[in-house]
Amino acid sequence: MTPVAEATPASTSQRIRELLERPDGLRIDEQSLDPRALERFYRPRDFAPAWDAHDGGLDRTALLLWALATADAHGLDPGRYHLDAIRARQSSSNGGQTAELDLLLTAAFLGYANDVRAGRLPPGRRDPDWGIPAPPFDAVSALTEGVRQPATFPALLASLPPLGKDYGRLVEALQRYRALAARSDWPRVPPGLPLRPGDDDARVAAVRARLAAQDEVVAGVPATLFDDRIEEAVRRFQARHGLAVDGIVGEATGRALNVPVSDRIQQIILNLERWRWLPRNLGPRYITVNTADATLQVVEAGQAVLTSRVMVGDLQHPTPVVQARLEAVVLNPRWNVPASIAAREILPRLRENRRYLAENDIVIMERRESDPFGLAVDWSAISLEAFPFRLQQRGRNGPNSVLPGGGAREAFDGPREDPTGAPGVGIAGKPCLRWGTSASVPMRRVAGKADKNRLAAELHIRHGLSRGRSNVEQRDGRRHARPA
Repeated sequence: MTPVAEATPASTSQRIRELLERPDGLRIDEQSLDPRALERFYRPRDFAPAWDAHDGGLDRTALLLWALATADAHGLDPGRYHLDAIRARQSSSNGGQTAELDLLLTAAFLGYANDVRAGRLPPGRRDPDWGIPAPPFDAVSALTEGVRQPATFPALLASLPPLGKDYGRLVEALQRYRALAARSDWPRVPPGLPLRPGDDDARVAAVRARLAAQDEVVAGVPATLFDDRIEEAVRRFQARHGLAVDGIVGEATGRALNVPVSDRIQQIILNLERWRWLPRNLGPRYITVNTADATLQVVEAGQAVLTSRVMVGDLQHPTPVVQARLEAVVLNPRWNVPASIAAREILPRLRENRRYLAENDIVIMERRESDPFGLAVDWSAISLEAFPFRLQQRGRNGPNSVLPGGGAREAFDGPREDPTGAPGVGIAGKPCLRWGTSASVPMRRVAGKADKNRLAAELHIRHGLSRGRSNVEQRDGRRHARPA
């Protein structure tokens, strides 16, 4: 048997160059590779291999293969990264395959790095309301540097996924939910009337069994009494899923309980992808809004120093996803109600309650002097398609909104809760954000750290004062808080 000569770096380089310069494209073991990205990496290094026994290439290979094999922990498919073809090449004794193996490994790194760092899909490709640009990342440059300085390659691999705690929690949740799915889907709760604490109902046993699939505190015994432990578990479930925390298994909670575990896994995978679309560094002080559970957080030095309920949009009027510098805070603004909201949401309420405008401090601009709240208007005769009035909610009771449009970003604040009385929905939740009943607290926090600045902001909110030295200034006829 004639031994096969081992490929030298020079012969491997020549073979890599030949493969990349093929006019008919590049395919190795039925795997289509991107010759442009590969050439960007190999040409500056004169097509030298990157994964052979020289300069720590074998150690890089082992680390990369481990990362590829565990890509599913991030919701990614390891099959996208030529893993089977790489292993088949590794098991072969033919040294002439070194060039193909090197190209496969480089293509695998570039594909995996781009996917786990910046997302498998371009940001917003399937989400038209996504307004944050893709984080800059060049996988070719990253690999070039990692090969030039072999000691940095482990840190490079570790830095590719998002490093935040929330992303890490999603990775842990994906593992946990996959373990649940491996056992079986969780029990379903039969439909029926809302279940409340103290109820004795056969469906309570189903609720208990469903909660026990995720909540170790709940014993999975078939008890039919809605006791304190069930109520506490329901509240934990509601808080975890962004529902109204009332301890009652109503329609929304029942629907959430019955979402199959496979759907929850897909939700986690999609949210991992969305995390990869986000900027890596938001700075030492920022405000973040979780539209899924309708909460706002002010974060300083990595710690949430304030959490507040907010109102967000819905499926028909989604809240856009944006990143912007908060340049001003408008205290107690007036709000011009969009015509579509006035016609489709306020008019039906007026037909049921003619005092709706007065109760919510909304005036008809055309009747400000004679009949500002429309008490003399026959609302049943007003057309939905041709609403004739302009409505304005006045400053003291106006909405608390973060407007995401172009140009200067402004946060609006007022002390009153939403007129609908329901968190997460309502006339002010589209497409803006609206702070809840503790709106003065976020405004004081945003206005500045000093106690005198917080006090000044609160006074402005409550009394419309414009005196005193604080982060609040008068501009354009409105009171603004200067950014701290």
